Amino acid sequence: MRRATTSSNTNKVFKFIPNKFHALKYGCKMSSQLNGITTKLRDLIEEKNILGLNNTVERLIRPTRGFEETSLVDVSKIIGREGDKGALLRILLGSESYDQNVSVVSIVGLGGIGKSTLAQLLYNDKEINNHFEAMSWVCVSDEFDVFKISMAFFKDVGGGDKKFKTLNQLQVALAEKLSKKRFLLVLDDVWNENHQEWERLQRPFTVGAHGSKVLVTTRKTTVAAAMDSVQPYYLKLLSNEEALSLFAQHAFDEQNFDDVNRKLKLHGEFFLMLGDKMDVYDRIEPLEKCHHLSFIREQYGTYKKFKALKISRRLRTFLVMSVRGISSWETFYISNKVLVEVLPQLKFLRVLNLADYKITHVPESIGCLKHLRYLNLSNTRITCLPEQVGDLHNLQSLLLSRCYELSSLPASIVKLTNMRHLDNSNTLVSNKMSLGLGRLTSLQTLSQVVIGEADEFKITDLKGLVHLQGRLSIKKLQNVKNALQAKEAKLQHKKGICDLELEWSYAFDDSRKKATEYEVLEGLRPFEKVRSLKILYYGGREFPSWVGDSSYICLTQLTLRGCKSCKCLPTLGHLPSLQKLFVERMDGLKKLGSKLLGLSNSYHGDAFPSLEVLKFEDMTSWEEWTISCGNIVKVFPCLREISMINCGKLDVVVINSIPSL
Repeated sequence: MRRATTSSNTNKVFKFIPNKFHALKYGCKMSSQLNGITTKLRDLIEEKNILGLNNTVERLIRPTRGFEETSLVDVSKIIGREGDKGALLRILLGSESYDQNVSVVSIVGLGGIGKSTLAQLLYNDKEINNHFEAMSWVCVSDEFDVFKISMAFFKDVGGGDKKFKTLNQLQVALAEKLSKKRFLLVLDDVWNENHQEWERLQRPFTVGAHGSKVLVTTRKTTVAAAMDSVQPYYLKLLSNEEALSLFAQHAFDEQNFDDVNRKLKLHGEFFLMLGDKMDVYDRIEPLEKCHHLSFIREQYGTYKKFKALKISRRLRTFLVMSVRGISSWETFYISNKVLVEVLPQLKFLRVLNLADYKITHVPESIGCLKHLRYLNLSNTRITCLPEQVGDLHNLQSLLLSRCYELSSLPASIVKLTNMRHLDNSNTLVSNKMSLGLGRLTSLQTLSQVVIGEADEFKITDLKGLVHLQGRLSIKKLQNVKNALQAKEAKLQHKKGICDLELEWSYAFDDSRKKATEYEVLEGLRPFEKVRSLKILYYGGREFPSWVGDSSYICLTQLTLRGCKSCKCLPTLGHLPSLQKLFVERMDGLKKLGSKLLGLSNSYHGDAFPSLEVLKFEDMTSWEEWTISCGNIVKVFPCLREISMINCGKLDVVVINSIPSL
């Protein structure tokens, strides 16, 4: 009987073990085929999933969610978390005084780390059930639907199956159920970062008794902040012993890893994640056959902890992770000996992530990593890159975002013909960009280009970069000589660019030619599906007709800043999807009239039909704003926020009623 059980458990293990174990069972031929498939899939995964390049694109792709969790839990299968449960019990049951009756407690941690399980333990705890008069569990996941969440809460607190046509009716009824009751609401797997949505949801909560709590589980600190959470509770990784016990339980139906046959060898294709101690590799032997390595950034920096990697000759992925969110200014220590002595030994490395470390320079030995495809140096303190970067002929992604001290790129970068993604956003790469960068015709991401003179990057170098997508910022446009050069950039044919920034120098001197800058801007007309457009420090007297053209049906945000020579704004009222309009530092503008709306006998629609936010700032010469359109059309029908900051001379404001305000 015992033998049969062991056989069953062995089959369980085979389901989770990579192809090298299957090779032992099915023979060399099958192993070869599976290895070939695995290699191809791994290449695709490294490019698509590990890179995380969607950070530079406005449209975010969220990670795949797990199954919807309920409040039920099998306590007998929970390992660890006793300390976490105790700490959170004290918070939830505490009698601390807050200004409001309801306080929000958030559990923040990596996906799969056990946030929902911990919340389930708390929800089913006897002390919790005795303390709170009303309780509800809602799995939120992808869509933060205020109506659905409120309805689920209403049913759980005794509201039954009553139907409501409006959110107001529902929340009034919910408030009646919660009145003077101490309640606990668990919102599991929350992704919403919109504070206004949270404000809408919590309106009925204020009538609850003092000590009511909302418990939130989320992967993101920004979610906790948006929900006005008290100090987030960061859930740490399980200890090595707890993790092994959890593995033993799921794989072998054993509660203790010591009961499992330790002769089981785990070879090759595992993605090894290091916990609190580097000696964890002793449990997964041999380390030299490990291909993919991940470790917690906050816990690794000294040479001693990385020294063991010298024997890992086959390592392909060197990926740092973080238990909590990283602020844009926060960096961590790593020994220079790791960069100089350890990394050059990893000859087969394909993915190298050193983001958020206090690195001041990249060693020349980086050129030895011939197989490298992904290099992330974001938010480091490097001032330059060595010319040896040009020897990385297989490099496809180079991420330099938030390297605030990086002032230039090496000339050898033009040799990286396989490059697809170059993120140099928020850097000082403005002194010089390499001539010939336009030869990197496979580029899909190029966050920022700086137009130079003579042997530097030219606007015409953009011509061959037909695959660009996402965000593109073009700086120092005063160096473009004529409209012909601007048109050669062929922005109108770059269908993948959704966020475009066009910037001239903020210094307005005698070298600026107003007529030329008008022609240049006219030649830089983007593709009609652009979603966000910024025109900064433009020196022309007026804007070309394409700015505000109704054909830009996807444009949702427009910023006009520092265009000091313009005495009027373009006609923008026809833009059908424009939601946010920012006008700043337009020193030449004195009067603003109905021309902005674009009303005429041939146009019968609403003016600014989708505009929600309108902001004027630092308009030091602006004196009058008059809009008269009669009663035929609606003006700003969706406007919910309007602000005028530092507009000291504005004395006359005549606007017909705005329906939404």
